[in-house]
Amino acid sequence: MEIIKNYLDSMFANLPVNQEMIKLKEDLYNNMEDKYMELKADGHSENEAIGTVIANFGNIDELFAELGIGSQKKETVKARKVGQTEAETIIKDKRFWGKIIGIGVSLCIIAPGVLVLLSGLTNNVSFGNFNLIVGNDINSSGSDIGLLSLLSFFIVLAMGIGTIIVGGLTLEKYNFLQKEVLEVSTSAKNYIQQRKSNYQTRFTLHIVIGIMLCILSPMFLIIVASLGNPVTGGSTGAAVLLFMVALAVYLFVSAGTEMDTYKQLLQEEDYKPENKQENKIVSAVAAVIWPLTVIVYLVWSFTTGSWAISWIIWPVVGIAFGAFSAVVSIITKE
Repeated sequence: MEIIKNYLDSMFANLPVNQEMIKLKEDLYNNMEDKYMELKADGHSENEAIGTVIANFGNIDELFAELGIGSQKKETVKARKVGQTEAETIIKDKRFWGKIIGIGVSLCIIAPGVLVLLSGLTNNVSFGNFNLIVGNDINSSGSDIGLLSLLSFFIVLAMGIGTIIVGGLTLEKYNFLQKEVLEVSTSAKNYIQQRKSNYQTRFTLHIVIGIMLCILSPMFLIIVASLGNPVTGGSTGAAVLLFMVALAVYLFVSAGTEMDTYKQLLQEEDYKPENKQENKIVSAVAAVIWPLTVIVYLVWSFTTGSWAISWIIWPVVGIAFGAFSAVVSIITKE
């Protein structure tokens, strides 16, 4: 049966790599195998059985015309070759800029933390010759400090967004890793597998620490708020919570980017050729949902002043987006 398998491989070599083609190839192989076994049972020799099966298979153009998918034959998939030198450069760049993007995302989370912290302090704290806001009494000095806290928020947020944009644009040249079929040389594949194996322990450690920070962050909010003034304690606790979440997100982004690079180059898991259509759908939705989340988060926070609560939108959207990705994966495979 190896001859039949090789024959099918050669016939499908220049056809699109997608679920439809994979399923068609499997069905044809099963049918040809059944026909081969019937011929053998009727007393035909192995060569006669194989020859008859292949002859009955017919021309590939006729098959596609019969199935109504003949136009797809023209959609040839050209694998992009990746050598060890290029693989080393890709890993180095994505590892460095993954950390930069992680810092940018963390700054976006820290920005409201800075605003919450400074705004809370202006409620009942004296600083030098400034008499800050006390209770509901607002004087000009307090307003100046409030303006300074708002300005600090936008500066940190702008730094974060700018860093993300620079990192994203720099890594845009490697988008082919998610879209194209790769042909990685043997030496490059061995190098990537070794790097991935060496990184696995550190990746797991970063993820575990990040999860622990996310779990413990609300506890610090409660502790800090209970120890101090309800106003300043609450704002300080919320700031600490956001700083801890920011550190966790940095670990997730930087570690995830490096591990994803290895998987992309090796075309494993979500980056197998047959799964790349699924990734396109998820990426398209992500390009809309996350900017929209930022807008909702800022509008909610500024209009209500609920900075200590509005952060909850991030884990909620994250869980919902994860569920959506899982559904897309199931539907695509079906």
